[in-house]
Amino acid sequence: MPACIRVQPRCLLLAALSVLLLVPVSSSRGGSTPTWLRPGVYVYYQGNVTMRQLGGVTPHIGNMSWTVTDVSDRTVFITERVFREQDSLERRYEIEQGSRAVLKLDGEPVQNQTTFFWIETNVENGSLVQVENFTFTVVNQETLTVGNLSRPCWVLNGTFNTGTVEGLVTRWYDVETGLMLKVFMVVGFHRGGDMLEGAAFIGPVHTNAWEPEGRYAASPTVEIGAASLAAGGLLLSVAALARRRQT
Repeated sequence: MPACIRVQPRCLLLAALSVLLLVPVSSSRGGSTPTWLRPGVYVYYQGNVTMRQLGGVTPHIGNMSWTVTDVSDRTVFITERVFREQDSLERRYEIEQGSRAVLKLDGEPVQNQTTFFWIETNVENGSLVQVENFTFTVVNQETLTVGNLSRPCWVLNGTFNTGTVEGLVTRWYDVETGLMLKVFMVVGFHRGGDMLEGAAFIGPVHTNAWEPEGRYAASPTVEIGAASLAAGGLLLSVAALARRRQT
C-alpha cells in the first residue's frame, strides 16, 4: 500500500474548505445509534473534480472509501482512504457513537466538529443538521442507485460567503441508515484580483451496510489514476495531492 501523505495547509482550496469547519452552527438534532454501525462496514465512492484558475481548467477523477474498524466504549473508529496513482492519503477518526462528535483525527483531539459519514435518521424537510461545523438544511428527498439497489435519500443544502470564500455544498444521506451517499460542492476563493474555483462530485459505488451482520465482503480494492476526497472535501485532496506532485 502506498505511503501516507499528510495534506499541507498551504493550498488555497484548503483555506476555502476550512470555512466549512468555522461557520457557527445554529441548530442540530440528536439521534440514536445506527443499527448498521459495526466493524467491517464500508462505503466506496467514485467522483470527479474540476479546478479553474486564470482561464485554465484541470479535470480529475477519483475514488474514496471509509471503513468502520472498531466500535468500543461508545467510540467508533473509522479509517478513510484516498488514492492518487502511487500517492495515498489516509485519516483515522474517533467518533462519539451517539452524538456523532469527532473526538480525534489521526490521534489529535478535535473540538466542535461532527462527522460527515452519517447523520441522524429522525430528520424531515426543513430540519437543520450539523455536518462538521456547518449547518445544512434538509430540502428534499431523491432516490439514488447504489449497485443494483434504489435508496431514498434526504437532500441537504448549505451555502457560505465570507467575502473572500464562497460556496455551495449539497449532500445526499440515505433515509433508512443516515449514510452519506453523494456530495456535490462548488467553492470560489478570491485572492487579489484572481479567483480560484473548484467543483467536486462523488457518488456511491457500493456499501455492505445493508447486508446482514457476518456476511460482509471485503472493502473493494481502489484502482484509480487521479485524485479523490478526504476529510469531507474532494477538492481538498485533489488540490493537496496535485500541489505535492508539482513540487
